[in-house]
Amino acid sequence: MSTATVNPNLAYGQGAARLRQRLREPGVVLAPAVYDPMTARIAEQIGYQALFFGGWAQAAQLCTPEPFLSMTEVLEGVRLLTRSVSLPIIADIGGGYGEPAHVFYIHLRAQENKANIVCRFLLE
Repeated sequence: MSTATVNPNLAYGQGAARLRQRLREPGVVLAPAVYDPMTARIAEQIGYQALFFGGWAQAAQLCTPEPFLSMTEVLEGVRLLTRSVSLPIIADIGGGYGEPAHVFYIHLRAQENKANIVCRFLLE
């Protein structure tokens, strides 16, 4: 039986601090979009310094339109990535799931899953 292992090099908040430091340095930080632990590990092995994960990536993996994803499904995608790599993960959880309280709640849950930056695009 196969079991998932937690990456011991990833402490809560460590990735965010590394990403902030890297963003202060000259140059560009490339963060390729990944959709599962395998693509995340490939990007890490190639030498990228951060990763980008969006709800659209989770939707593509599950073969469903993004608006049909539940908050739990998106957060599970984030959790799987953070358990697999030691790179900072920028999570675009753009749905927000409704009211400001929902946005606050998903932000907290994403932090618990060790997402380092949570993007929420506001369209007016």
